[in-house]
Amino acid sequence: MNWHSSLYVSAGKDGLSVLWDLNSEKYVNKQKWDLGQVSNIKFHSDGKNNLIVTTTGVTDGILNVIDMRDMKPIYHDFLSITINGVSL
Repeated sequence: MNWHSSLYVSAGKDGLSVLWDLNSEKYVNKQKWDLGQVSNIKFHSDGKNNLIVTTTGVTDGILNVIDMRDMKPIYHDFLSITINGVSL
C-alpha cells in the first residue's frame, strides 16, 4: 500500500491493484498487472504532473511501471537475477 496526495494504491494476493481517491472515497481504477501476489507497490513523482506506480510480483517475478496519467503500463517484464552464474 502506498499513497501520493489524495491518491492511494493497494494491491492483493490475486495481483489486482486498485487506485483510490481518498477525497471522493471511491476507486479510480482497477487493474490486474501481476499474475500472482503483489509484493511491493510504490508511487514515484518528479514533483510535476509525471506520476508513475511500480509493482513487483513475488510469485510471478513481474516488474510493472504504470503511467498514472492514462493507467497504462510503460514497462512490463519478468525480472531475472543471476547469482554466481545461476539465473533465478
